[in-house]
Amino acid sequence: MKHILANRLSFISITVLSILLVFNSCSSSDDSNVQENIEAAEKILQDLPQLKEEVNQQKEQMNSQQLTGSFKGELSGEAFEFSNWMTNESRISFLDFKGLIYATISKKPMEQVTIEFAADKWSEKDFPLDVAASVYVSENGEYLKVNYVKKDANGDVLSEFQSAEGTMTIKEFNDNRVTISFDGEGFVGDFRKQERTPLNFEIDLDYNFITSDARSNK
Repeated sequence: MKHILANRLSFISITVLSILLVFNSCSSSDDSNVQENIEAAEKILQDLPQLKEEVNQQKEQMNSQQLTGSFKGELSGEAFEFSNWMTNESRISFLDFKGLIYATISKKPMEQVTIEFAADKWSEKDFPLDVAASVYVSENGEYLKVNYVKKDANGDVLSEFQSAEGTMTIKEFNDNRVTISFDGEGFVGDFRKQERTPLNFEIDLDYNFITSDARSNK
């Protein structure tokens, strides 16, 4: 949505520039071309109100988007909690039997919680995680992954952890809400150097938008 809005604003800027060029052309053209240039400028001006209205509608839609709730728990015996989210930098996507949430805490430095799962049933489901596979829980491709990461401006990992072994429970995961709990152990550090440590958490998020929806039943 944010990129679409930026493209619309860029298009309006180009349109205004085109009008200026058209009128400049009028001043330097002979009489036979003046009427043609004026008509072209009028056509551009007629389109501007509609473009402006579309931009305003997209702004209103972005401003009305809300992502609220918390991600809290304990890592190595130390409590953590995140509850302030950058809604316009967050994404919520759905495919058939799959869901993906990028809940952004900050942009600079990049700090984000990722929730990714694939399952036939979306509610009231336990995932007994296997440390060998980390996130995969069955032969039919079902999985659930929760990951937290913070990176500096160069993309280097400052802090990262994810669920490793234990029980992940989806209490609710739908178009407006996700509630997940985990009790077990987690991996700390990026993939080059991971250590296991006690981890438990609860995710309870509410949202009123979906960034992309490619489900066939929609």
